[in-house]
Formats: sequence, C-alpha cells, structure tokens
Amino acid sequence: MITPATSSSRQPALTGIRSVSNSNSADTPATLPPLLKLDDSEKGSDLLGSLRRRCMIYSAPRVIDAALEFAGSLPTEQASVFLRTVTLALADDNRLCLALAAQRQQGAGPAPDASAAVLPPLLQEYVTALGALLRAVAVNGRVMDGTYGFTTYVSYCLHRIATAPALHVAETVLNEALHWQRGARLAIGGTDLNMVPRAGDDPLGPVLRAFALRDPTPDAAATLAELRQFHPAPSPDPALPDVR
Repeated sequence: MITPATSSSRQPALTGIRSVSNSNSADTPATLPPLLKLDDSEKGSDLLGSLRRRCMIYSAPRVIDAALEFAGSLPTEQASVFLRTVTLALADDNRLCLALAAQRQQGAGPAPDASAAVLPPLLQEYVTALGALLRAVAVNGRVMDGTYGFTTYVSYCLHRIATAPALHVAETVLNEALHWQRGARLAIGGTDLNMVPRAGDDPLGPVLRAFALRDPTPDAAATLAELRQFHPAPSPDPALPDVR
C-alpha cells in the first residue's frame, strides 16, 4: 500500500544513481531498451535530464513502456528511484498537445464535444501508459518524495477521464495528469488530512514532499513559487541563535 511521503523518503542525489542512466556498460545485469540508451553526447547526463529529453522527443507513453521494461530488471531500490524519476519527466511530453492541435487545424479529429465514452487511440495510448506506470509504482511499494502526489493525483485524473462528459474534458484532464506536480495547488486547499501540516511547521511541508516540489522540474519551480505567495515559509524563531 502506498503511504504518504515523509521527510525521510527524499530521493537520493542524482549523482548517486547515474549508474542507472549510464547503464550502457557491460558490467550491469539490467538490459537497457534501445530508447533509453545514451548517445555519446549524453554520457554523464543526470537521470532526470536524460528522461526529460526522451519524453520530449519520443512521447511519455513510449518512455513509460521502455522504463517499465528496464525497471523490471533492476533491484527494488534502484527501480523505485528510476520509476520516480520517470514520473518527474512526464510533463516534458509535447506530442499530445501538438497532435491534438494539428488535428483541430486539419479538422481531422473528433469534435471537442463528442462523447468520451470511447477514447480516440491517441488518448487511450496515454491513459493505458499512465495506468501501467501507476501499477508499477504501487507494486514497487517504496515511498519517496513525489510518490503520494503522483499516485493520488494521476488516479484522480484517470477517474475524471473515465467519467468525462465530453472529449475535450478528457483531453484537458489527460494533460493535467502529465503535469501532476501542479496538483499541489489543489492538494493544499483540499480535504486530504495527509496534506495538513503540524502546528508550527512549514505550511507547505506535506505538499512539498508529496508533490516533489523541491525537484528541478519547471512545474515544481512554478508551482512552488505560486504557493509561496500565499503560504510563506516560517520565519526563524527569534529565540534561536542566528547560526550562519
């Protein structure tokens, strides 16, 4: 069962898991799918950066498929780090928005107000991939920063897609699922007691951990900056010495 992330579940520094992203070497027992193999120009790249580039180039579903194949050959701890980093890279997918925009320009796609009871192949591909990634994270079972936010928010989005009254709603919500770190905006004002900070703590403490808002992604930076306007970090206690 997935439980809320805590301060002890922080992701190890990327420098500590570069062996996963640089697994082209012959000394690793894991089989690296071709899509994940690094070009010579990428050697030394961090894991998040390399996965973000691949989501941008190949699309989130293709990266998820390759990642699940690779994660299945990794030890549990390495697999958890790898899967977590895949979730952080999803927002760099631009195939979905570009394809939908092209369909509208060409008048080739279904009408926006068409029923969403049966999704077009493009949308179904993304829904299937996200569901598979959710299951893999749950089966792995290890909780890190972002695990709780990803699992709860993407599950919520997939439910909304399944019950969407029209196709344009499903399209919008699917994009929200890829940008799941933005879900912190809803979580901070929601009814989930796991997102309520303890008295005197940082008001964003649980949300920071649940949605991995300290990680170096554009969505994390923008969401954290927005939330800090309304939930500033606590000032240092004046009774404590100022240690610099």
